[in-house]
Amino acid sequence: HFNKNQQYLFEILSISFELFSGVYENSFDQKGIDSNIWLDGELLDNQTETNFCNHQKGLFGEYLQIYTEQGSSKVTWDTQWIKGINKPISWFQARFDLDHRIREDANANPILLDAQGLNRGHAFINGNDLRLYWLIQSICQNNSPCACQHAQTNCLKPTQRYYHIPSNWLKSKNNLITIFDDFGAPSSASVGLVQRILTNS
Repeated sequence: HFNKNQQYLFEILSISFELFSGVYENSFDQKGIDSNIWLDGELLDNQTETNFCNHQKGLFGEYLQIYTEQGSSKVTWDTQWIKGINKPISWFQARFDLDHRIREDANANPILLDAQGLNRGHAFINGNDLRLYWLIQSICQNNSPCACQHAQTNCLKPTQRYYHIPSNWLKSKNNLITIFDDFGAPSSASVGLVQRILTNS
């Protein structure tokens, strides 16, 4: 029930970043709600036949491709990254070198993104989409049948924390990493890189 003399804020947010959203560079069409909205038979305030609600498709960060070298310069990044902690729909960006990290052949001993401190979103390395990460917390259970020792050892930890980075995406210096977290990252400063060293036993 809505009161006629009271103002209301009507917002809809939809996230489809894991799926193809149809957002190309220089192409940012509308979809979803793209007309007038009526409640209880009355047109919402500030809407006319030519001024109506638009449902934006995709994110401006997608449109500007801010995860690339060229796109990154199109926006002003806030150096106070701590403002983005636990804030939904946030972008983070940083640079890193690898020359002092890699001790073995990166093809045989891959570099992994350690997503600890993130929630759910997308990671980009030098403009390449690493796809969706999601640190879903595993549950603790002793119900049979289960590998109870394993369940207790790993319970309350992310079901997946490390994400493989193809070696041909990486450079020895000045790599660009961009993170989009749609749920809100509790500790983005915890994100790091590790190398999996394979040995012959």
